[in-house]
Amino acid sequence: MAQRGMGVQGNTVVLPFAVFLLAGGALASYFEQAIGYALTEGRRTGLLKTVPQIDRSVPLLALEEPLVAFGKTPRPLPEIRVRWSPNLDTNRRKELEDRFGLQVIDPAGVSSQTRRYNLADSSPPNLAAIVHDPAVEDTHGINRSDLTLAEEARIPFWQTLQWHVFRGRLSLHPPIYPRFRNASTAVAWLYYLLWLLPVVALVTASARRWRRRGDKASCDDSELPKIVSAALLALTANAFILRAPLAARFGDVSAPIAVLAAWFISVWVGNRTVARGGNRPRWSLAARAGVVVAALGMSWISIVTVSNVQSRFTRSALLRGPITLAHRTLEIVRTFGESPPSLQLLPNGRHGPLVSYVRECTRPTDRILVDWFAPELPFFTGRGFAGGMLLFLRDHWSSSDNVELILERLHQQPVPVVFLRAGDTLLRGRFPAVWQYLQRNYRVAVRESHPSDERAEAYLILVDQRRAAVGVSSIKGLPCFR
Repeated sequence: MAQRGMGVQGNTVVLPFAVFLLAGGALASYFEQAIGYALTEGRRTGLLKTVPQIDRSVPLLALEEPLVAFGKTPRPLPEIRVRWSPNLDTNRRKELEDRFGLQVIDPAGVSSQTRRYNLADSSPPNLAAIVHDPAVEDTHGINRSDLTLAEEARIPFWQTLQWHVFRGRLSLHPPIYPRFRNASTAVAWLYYLLWLLPVVALVTASARRWRRRGDKASCDDSELPKIVSAALLALTANAFILRAPLAARFGDVSAPIAVLAAWFISVWVGNRTVARGGNRPRWSLAARAGVVVAALGMSWISIVTVSNVQSRFTRSALLRGPITLAHRTLEIVRTFGESPPSLQLLPNGRHGPLVSYVRECTRPTDRILVDWFAPELPFFTGRGFAGGMLLFLRDHWSSSDNVELILERLHQQPVPVVFLRAGDTLLRGRFPAVWQYLQRNYRVAVRESHPSDERAEAYLILVDQRRAAVGVSSIKGLPCFR
């Protein structure tokens, strides 16, 4: 009775909002676009088959930097990356590496200009010398604002402590972990687990209901509908969402899976009673618990492998001690409290000039149009995305009705600046009406490419030729509209 009352209260709260969306046509449009997106993705992709790969070359047990080598194991050093000037010759680069205490990790380098190094001298004067040297185009792992090591470059507290205690690093490989830990196997494990768990939950819930059908005291009428609903939701989400690239899709379907996993573990291990009374033998509980621990362990290893958890833990400073964690917390609060947000938070440094230009030369009420996936541009500029389009993606939203709505919004909204990828034919081929609209009303102000990487994708900056410029920007002489 209480559950039904809570359901009625929840519906009462949500109902006005749903009626508002329905009256404005937004609810129907939402479901229409969702169905259209699913159908388009279904035609483009199919259900995948992944195969685990076992690396038999990895030893079951390995000892790295043995403990017997007291005093011989070098102290762990922070890792940074340096992108050198393309005109720098090899001999001059080696001289600078010696001067700055840069120890080469990979002689082949990340690219023709970028090298990975262990940094022997992380003092502020040396960091300043590296950052400001004319031969250095860019660095990764150094905070240029205060000339300190970035969080991802610092040595974890536990690793430094281990070195002080043992003067080395001990690495024991469990029998399964090193052979099983690779990207393809991790993806395969998570993929089949996400498909198998809803089916197992359905079978378990149905079997429990069948065994307890005559026992009114222990029979929970609400359990089976809940599990069936969660399992069907999970299977439906898997069918629509678990497509390539799989590693990027796992998080989207994990919520109902987590609920089903928690329920299954509780009834399989946590419930000591059996259907006809009595307790399970201890060996049975131990075996079940062992299976659960092994499955959870493999799942955790797979998640760490596909989601770069180690790097995220390093950046968070959770393992660097309470003082460093407190400093990191204050840094995050201060950084995210800035308005507008700092350009140092941009995931792609190439977008810095674009953000600066939009901030400088457009009004806060203006909008921008971007034809590739760059949601950071509207966020960091503080400008809304034009035409209702955060991005243009293959055939999505390319129907005549959607294109008509996009053009209607572009006519109504102030859109002084448009960013397009140079040479991209998406708008021209899939959205010809939008392309023609841009050709009639906008002109190319500049074609921009990466200053030090000719292979990087170039982009075009288009400005509205119907709108009179009121000044010139300090960035490449682009027109200003405020």
